[in-house]
Amino acid sequence: MESFREQAKTLIERLLADDPSLLDRPVKEAVERVSRPPSTPVSLYKTMASADTEYEITLPTGTKRFSVKMRSTSYAWRYSYSPGKVAASENPYTSVPAGGEYYEEHLELAAGVKLYVSCSTAAQTLEGTAWR
Repeated sequence: MESFREQAKTLIERLLADDPSLLDRPVKEAVERVSRPPSTPVSLYKTMASADTEYEITLPTGTKRFSVKMRSTSYAWRYSYSPGKVAASENPYTSVPAGGEYYEEHLELAAGVKLYVSCSTAAQTLEGTAWR
């Protein structure tokens, strides 16, 4: 089974075969970016000292994929891309069960994106890796 990257590359190659004039500079650069696998890891780490308090993790510019999880597998946690939501469990937020991991793939973040996190248990650590 082809990976997403391989499927995207095949589709772009078919489009270009039908109409070579599409191969202007921006399209060529986009094809090269999609074809290039992530190669630079960046550690993500946040100590959440207080329970039900919002903490912020900034994903680095150029992130192509990332994953985050609690260091302890005993506690659930919450995340949102909107500030002011996770501490009081106010929508929109997403719960991650104890031992669970949150990850996203096939990204091309142009600017640092903030992920807001919280846990109902104090003194917990969220850890993970972003790949650029």
